[in-house]
Amino acid sequence: MADIIRIKRSDATSAPSSLAAGELAYSEVSGYLYYGRISDGAPIIIGGKALKDKLDSLSSSDISDFAAAVGAIIEAASIGALSDVDLTGAANGQVLVYRDGVFEMEAIPSGVTTFIALSDTPANFTGAAGRFVKVNSGATGLEFVDGIDGGTY
Repeated sequence: MADIIRIKRSDATSAPSSLAAGELAYSEVSGYLYYGRISDGAPIIIGGKALKDKLDSLSSSDISDFAAAVGAIIEAASIGALSDVDLTGAANGQVLVYRDGVFEMEAIPSGVTTFIALSDTPANFTGAAGRFVKVNSGATGLEFVDGIDGGTY
């Protein structure tokens, strides 16, 4: 004999107030299928008749309008609209840096722009063609070394 699996269901409430982690529930009032979020059991809509009806009623112009609407929202989005981003004094050539709980604009840090200009690397590339970089035995800098011959097969 086959087992019958039943999910929590209601014809009186539009959404369950809470569910066990992974538990399913269906509301005939709202037409939504819910599952209990793993972390806290909060009901999350995952399907149901209400969503199916919405999809069934879409036309090609709805899809086109949707794509245009999403595009407009993305185009109009501004990082400055976020509550933790301060764009005061922002200018071209600056970078966004996260510091003390806030994103701020600041000049690009100056410093070394080439590998050999670093203080813990070889001074030049002479004789280093085809070689690899590794941490030296004192773990205080980098050096060029020959590759490992993997042999043939």
